[in-house]
Amino acid sequence: MLQGAKVMIVIEGNNKKVMDYISRRLDIGNVKFGKEMPLDGTYNLEDVLEEAVDMAIYLTAILYMKDKTDA
Repeated sequence: MLQGAKVMIVIEGNNKKVMDYISRRLDIGNVKFGKEMPLDGTYNLEDVLEEAVDMAIYLTAILYMKDKTDA
């Protein structure tokens, strides 16, 4: 941690939008699965890796779609 670093509380702007979006996604997961996101080792490394690869695929698709709309 940086010595003497100032902490900025974000109450609006892009960071707030990102945090609100994440909060909504967590709420959806709570309803869908009937519990909060587990942090107790419920998901093993293989599960996490599969989710990360899925995310990479979605991000690549988004970039591809953006390139097509920019052309």
